Amino acid sequence: MRIAIAILAASLTACSASGDAISDPAVPAEEIAGWAHLDETINVGPFIITPREITDDSRCPSDVQCVWAGELRLNAEVSRQGDAAQLREFILSAGLPKIEAEWDGAQQLKLVKAEPYPATNVRLSLQSYRFRFVFED
Repeated sequence: MRIAIAILAASLTACSASGDAISDPAVPAEEIAGWAHLDETINVGPFIITPREITDDSRCPSDVQCVWAGELRLNAEVSRQGDAAQLREFILSAGLPKIEAEWDGAQQLKLVKAEPYPATNVRLSLQSYRFRFVFED
């Protein structure tokens, strides 16, 4: 009995450690997602994405109450596999993504999260940023 419990616990631990988009409860099974740092290239669905430059991060610090939530603007090179890359601007405003890459009227690529979130007592370095992109078909 103890062996069966140990095997079950090890199996559950291995499953929860998986980086699969499907294992992420915040991402429905029909979506594909991935994280990238600046100048790091990732594949998300049929897209190849390389975040290049943060042009604005005016998000309200987490330890302050603001009248305006602010936004993050990110330039990223985006292509579908086999196509030439295009520079696209992604905007994350009040935690809500704006669809910035759309092909064939159906495939959508969104920036859904940016970390770390600003705080008044923390100075963010460009290397500390990472961005979560989601593809919907």
